[in-house]
Amino acid sequence: MTKILYPVYLLLILSCVESCSIPGSLYVLSPQTIPAGYHLTKVEAVGCDPDTLHLTVEDPSFTVQSNGVVVALSPVSVATSGRTFSVRAQDGSGPASEMEVHLVCGTKQKTNEKGQAILKRTKRRWSPPPINILENDVGPFPKDVERIASNSEVVNDVYYTIEGPGANQYPLNIFSLDKETGVLKVHQPLDREEFPKFILTINALDKINNQPKGLPLDLTVSVDDVNDNKPEFTGPLIFAVFEQTTNLVVGKVEAMDKDDPDTDHVKIKYTLKDGFEYFAINPDTGVITTVSNKLDRETKDTHMVTIEIRDLKGAPDGLFNTATATITLVDINDNPPTFSQTSG
Repeated sequence: MTKILYPVYLLLILSCVESCSIPGSLYVLSPQTIPAGYHLTKVEAVGCDPDTLHLTVEDPSFTVQSNGVVVALSPVSVATSGRTFSVRAQDGSGPASEMEVHLVCGTKQKTNEKGQAILKRTKRRWSPPPINILENDVGPFPKDVERIASNSEVVNDVYYTIEGPGANQYPLNIFSLDKETGVLKVHQPLDREEFPKFILTINALDKINNQPKGLPLDLTVSVDDVNDNKPEFTGPLIFAVFEQTTNLVVGKVEAMDKDDPDTDHVKIKYTLKDGFEYFAINPDTGVITTVSNKLDRETKDTHMVTIEIRDLKGAPDGLFNTATATITLVDINDNPPTFSQTSG
């Protein structure tokens, strides 16, 4: 009896092991022309080992990042009939899983006699890409951002509502949604350093019974960074180093930038504006070193050196700050004793 049941138990145990998988298909609303760098959607992998998970996309116009975000590598045109490509996911535990991504162009739509877009009924729920808004946009406001709907077009028997931070939660009244057309509007400039991202919930409700039509839609609005913050010194600029030494580390200049850490807006270049005959600074790390053995404490015990920090990797149009570093020379035993007066 044991020999008969053992394979059955083993089969039941193996069948409970979750394998790495992604959805079989995904419908994504996209612009008719997708610019390079555009984030289309995020692939959600289930039961996958994050250390060995490998995501690939078969269309050379796109790539998929390690976090599952599908990004356009070059400008892509999407026909009115759509565009389809596949994404594969595989980890070290088993066979690969494949998903078809269907791009649906949201710019060409059928309309009724009132000019309103008409929705082809479907049970599929599309997943829109994040909407990107440039920070510090000066308007005029309100500004139409994008048409939002529960599928690729707008239906005529529903109305739309919006909820979440930026709408009916703090910060209030940044966004609104036209309940008839599903057009998202922004009402004021945004500061990425204060609010880098908003996650809004869009609901489609039946005009007759006010009941939900389909699942709520989570919409991410990302605020794109502009270089509006100068780099700042964050540590004391007071150092000490032994006199008459060369190639010796004096200290490290600490600096930071509040802009987007994934952009060149925070890539700082360090530069000395004076003191070149005695000191040098690494442009990437901010480490100051001595370049001369002629530093003599008995002649001059303190050196004041001007340092510039500039973002955009030091580009001429980068934002910058300057400050003065104080470098004190530490004495070494380099002078023999002398008689203060001759003996008589």
